[in-house]
Amino acid sequence: MPKYHVLSKNELAKELRRIRGASSPLMSDAKQEDPQLLLHELQVHRIEVEMQNRQLSETQELLEESRSRYADLYDFAPVGYCTLNEKGCIQEINLTGASLLGVERGHLIGKLFTTVVSMPNITPFWDHLKRCSAEQARVATDLNFSVRNRGPVTVQLVSTPFFKDGKLVGYRTVLTDESQQVRASEQRLHLLMESVKDYAIVMLDLDGKVASWNAGAERIKGYSADEIIGQNHSRFYLEEDVRAGKPELELRAAAADGRYETERWTVRKDGSRFWGDVIVTPVTDATGVLRGFGKVTRDLTERKRAEEQRFNLIRAQDAVRHRDEFLSIASHELRTPLTTVQLQLESVTNALSGDAKGVKLNQKVQKALRQTRRLADLVERLLDLSRIEAKRLSLSREEVDLCEIMQEVIEDFRAQAENAGGRLILHPSAPIRGSWDRFRVEQILTNLLSNAIKYGAGQPIEVTMSVEGKSARLAIRDKGIGISPDEIERIFLRFERGVSLRQYGGLGLGLYISRNLAEAHGGCIRVTSTPNVGSTFTLELPLSPPQDSRTSSNEVTTGDPSARAG
Repeated sequence: MPKYHVLSKNELAKELRRIRGASSPLMSDAKQEDPQLLLHELQVHRIEVEMQNRQLSETQELLEESRSRYADLYDFAPVGYCTLNEKGCIQEINLTGASLLGVERGHLIGKLFTTVVSMPNITPFWDHLKRCSAEQARVATDLNFSVRNRGPVTVQLVSTPFFKDGKLVGYRTVLTDESQQVRASEQRLHLLMESVKDYAIVMLDLDGKVASWNAGAERIKGYSADEIIGQNHSRFYLEEDVRAGKPELELRAAAADGRYETERWTVRKDGSRFWGDVIVTPVTDATGVLRGFGKVTRDLTERKRAEEQRFNLIRAQDAVRHRDEFLSIASHELRTPLTTVQLQLESVTNALSGDAKGVKLNQKVQKALRQTRRLADLVERLLDLSRIEAKRLSLSREEVDLCEIMQEVIEDFRAQAENAGGRLILHPSAPIRGSWDRFRVEQILTNLLSNAIKYGAGQPIEVTMSVEGKSARLAIRDKGIGISPDEIERIFLRFERGVSLRQYGGLGLGLYISRNLAEAHGGCIRVTSTPNVGSTFTLELPLSPPQDSRTSSNEVTTGDPSARAG
């Protein structure tokens, strides 16, 4: 008879199929009591039993392996597990729980929990079990006791009651070392504090002395931890704040209100100041007793400086606006009586003409008339300035000849140029006609030519005109003092000059107004210059108005001159 126990599972199954296959003709011819049939059935039964034994053995091995893994998981779990009977005696405990209690596991089984540790007050333990039993639910309690070779610890007990036939049998309890978690939490907090560089995070004791100091505090305030720990936080305050008792007041306010926040000047180690956002928070223990204060400071100096600059800018803008309003009002108020004076002086001049006796008086009147014209020109410039700033500069376009306007302006200034020792040279040109505001174009040419005479150093001044594409181009070239490259854009700003006011005078508005008038026409003014050689101012005006300004009289919006100058 074959030895089935030495066969593998596959071999047993194969043998079983073979025997069952061979039994079909045998069973059809044999009687039930035939020994050969009985032997055949015995062989089948033996194979089936062997296969069942083999499967049972494998299942038992898997069970043992699973139990071993469970035992390892149970014994080496990160928390302690134990089973207490209804009287609080330890019936079972894992290795982690035994280690937490500081006693070998073999010495704990059957012992009352309160006897294996040094517990100054056992009442919380019994209250824990009573509550767990009464509520028939999971209950958590923190216990403080001492462990051999470790000292005081805080352990959290989480117990769940279990019953049999309705009767309390015991408690399944989880033990967690809260002290270890607290230490880990403190370590994480310390790492976090050290990694923060933008905030000064400081711990103070009840007396306001520094107990901890992070890297951000060292960077912001300048002290190292060795220098400042143990020192009073009052050294971060201004002397007047210390005299006023602010260091103590802030701590008292934080303790009373749960938080205190302020912005103030704070002193660094080197004596310099920074504007800081300071938050003080009281630190209490588990029982609510105040143990110290947490203080967080952030350097807001740059924000403070930006706010001050923004405030100063707003004040400056308001001042400019009020000044422009004043100039507008004053100019309008001055123009009316000034016009009256001019008319009266012209009447006196006409009355004195041909009177030999009134020659000296006529000269004085002519001088006064020239001064009134200068005043009228000044008032008109101030009015133009207010119109430009208010974006209310209007143009009255008509078909005019640029050459004709330039000739008239030159005739007006010829005597002034000759008195300065120079002369005006207008190069001939064919008529250049365009759609422009005659008065405003004359104003531009007057400003440019008067500047050329003023700064031309008595040298000849040349004026050329031409048509370039769809624009008229007029250039005024002097051989005077010139302009340095870094002053070229600045001279087009309001109230700005490229030279000393004492030497040449003027408001510094002519070029500012001229550029705005040229741009209102859709044109521009450019300048090229070399110091001590001379300057050339070029005016370009489109012959036809821009597509959006075809009307004969329109209001033009001018841009920000400071933006253009940049």
